Amino acid sequence: MRISEGDEKAFEALYRHYYGRLKPIVGKYMGDQVDADDILQQAFLKVWLNRETLPEIENIHAWIYKVAYREYLMGLRKKLSYEARLNRYSDTLHADHSQELPTDAAHLEDIRKHIGAVVSNLSPQRRMIYELSRNEGLKIAEIAEKLSLSTQTVKNVLFLVMKMIREHLVAAGYGPLTVIVLLKII
Repeated sequence: MRISEGDEKAFEALYRHYYGRLKPIVGKYMGDQVDADDILQQAFLKVWLNRETLPEIENIHAWIYKVAYREYLMGLRKKLSYEARLNRYSDTLHADHSQELPTDAAHLEDIRKHIGAVVSNLSPQRRMIYELSRNEGLKIAEIAEKLSLSTQTVKNVLFLVMKMIREHLVAAGYGPLTVIVLLKII
C-alpha cells in the first residue's frame, strides 16, 4: 500500500473517500459539525501516524471506521466531562449566595460595558473574530473560512479574548464563578 510508504497523494485519496462517508455519521451523533470535523481530523491523523501498519490490516474499511469511532467516543467523553464541570460550577454558584448572578438589567448593562471596553481595545483582527463569534453566531470553522485563517488561529484568538474579558470582569469585582457562567449566557 502506497500510504504506508508515505505517499501523501494516496493518503489524500483515502481521506477524501472516507471523510465524506464518516462526517454525516459523526456529525449526527455529536450534534455539531465543528466537533465532527475535529474528531475526523484526529482520526485521520492517527491513520497517517500509523500508516506503516496499514499493509498488515485485512479490512481497511472496518479499521478506519473503528479509529473514527474511538475518536468519537473520546470526543464525547470530553464533551460530557466539560458539561459536568459546568454543572458543578453552576451548582456551586447557586449554593454560594454571595456569588448570585446579577440578572437585573442594570447589572447586565454594566457587564456589557466592561466587555465592550475590552473589545474596543482589541486589534482589528481580534475584534472581528470576537464579533463574528459572539454577535453573528458564526462557528470557528466559518470564521476561519471567512477571514482566510486557520481554525487553530481563530480558537487561539477567541481563547485569548475570553481570558482578557474574564480577567477584566474579575478585576471589576465580579466573582470568578459568576464570570464563567455569565460568559456562557451573554
